[in-house]
Amino acid sequence: MYIYEYPSQSGLEPNTPRRGNSMKSFFKKYFWEMTTGRLTRNDYWSAVLGAVLYGIIGGWVLGVFSETWNWSDEAIVVAMITLLTPIYWMGVVVQVKRTRDLGISGWWYLPTCIPYAGLVYGVIIGLLPTNYFARKGKEISTVVTA
Repeated sequence: MYIYEYPSQSGLEPNTPRRGNSMKSFFKKYFWEMTTGRLTRNDYWSAVLGAVLYGIIGGWVLGVFSETWNWSDEAIVVAMITLLTPIYWMGVVVQVKRTRDLGISGWWYLPTCIPYAGLVYGVIIGLLPTNYFARKGKEISTVVTA
């Protein structure tokens, strides 16, 4: 009988609390390293929740400022584009890493660009379990025989 131990994303032992995550590692994980890495379900839903909260709070702040300062329509559009560009990029990176975690190509994030169907697709890939055997030989750190 073989017992497989899988390495965790953070390099810590399973069920070990993460400590010392800095803003640098957050931005590195969710914004810059698109070509490497994977996202577990927990990390995926954390990123989705963060994006939703950012959108709600940012939209509310934008609405308050545009009413208070009597912004023109062009200024509101520029502010919205400035506000939403980082979230769009983070969404692409998160979707690519999550599809990679499922063992499929990162290009499978493209269906999320389809209105309404993309939302359903995003929920589905968020609910599917991690495919540990998609790591091409790197999935098993140790094999213990009993």
